[in-house]
Amino acid sequence: MNSKEPAPVEQQIRRVSEYVQRVVDASNFLSLPYGHLWFRGISKSELDLVPGTVWRGINDEMSLIEEFRVHLPAYAHRQYTDPWEIYALMQHHGLPTRLLDWSKSPLAALFFALDFSEDDADPEQTPAVWIMNPYALNKLAHDREALFVPKLDYSPFGFNWTVHSYLPDSLRPEHSGEPTTPRLPIAIEPPVSNSRLVAQQGCFTVHGFDATPLNKITGMEQHLQKIEIAAEMTAEIRSELEQLGFRAEWIYQDLDRLSRRIVQERAPAAPLLPSPKDALPSIPEDSLGSNKNPA
Repeated sequence: MNSKEPAPVEQQIRRVSEYVQRVVDASNFLSLPYGHLWFRGISKSELDLVPGTVWRGINDEMSLIEEFRVHLPAYAHRQYTDPWEIYALMQHHGLPTRLLDWSKSPLAALFFALDFSEDDADPEQTPAVWIMNPYALNKLAHDREALFVPKLDYSPFGFNWTVHSYLPDSLRPEHSGEPTTPRLPIAIEPPVSNSRLVAQQGCFTVHGFDATPLNKITGMEQHLQKIEIAAEMTAEIRSELEQLGFRAEWIYQDLDRLSRRIVQERAPAAPLLPSPKDALPSIPEDSLGSNKNPA
């Protein structure tokens, strides 16, 4: 375990190259090689690491899940049976869960930090990327310095019950062995079930019953770092990421975003149509004739 003090706050990054160097520095500080660190991009640096059910104030998660499952067969292209896959599906489609998205890709996380409209954002808005040692979190929560794999038919003996205890009651397998949800969050590595998860190199933390932000849990201070992005450089860094191939359609594996990008790059802006009044030729008033009856 790393017993170092938290790293000092450094200057905000202004280029992708600076960001990459900071990631390397974080890897050295956290004593983890590339591929083992987890990253989470956020659009506002002041936001805490809490899942949707917490920051939205959702107390009845069960009702959301039940309604989602009722309508899922009508929209799904296949049958979903694994409860963790259903829970992750809810998260990916915007329903509040106790899941928090992370990525093993530092550049994917940087993309998510900048995935907002410049027109709608506060000019002083400071995005950021959190970097975490996920093994340290699991060591703290369950004295196991390894990742949990949430799949019904795979998990080291004795640990599958612990993993499933984090599921909501309506998704939890019978005889899971854990009657209550644990207090602290854990880091889980989901089975790769779709192209979006592959592209994003996605992984999750799952909050327990304690709503404390992950970045404020006692004992995690030395296992987390945050890299802030200069507010005035967000558009420039976003452009650099696009040049490196990190575009919305690749990250989201989405045809709508692909089409939108093609239109922006290759289709000229539509000309403004004239108003109906401007479109008609001017007609002299005396040529309209008189509407009076003959004398």
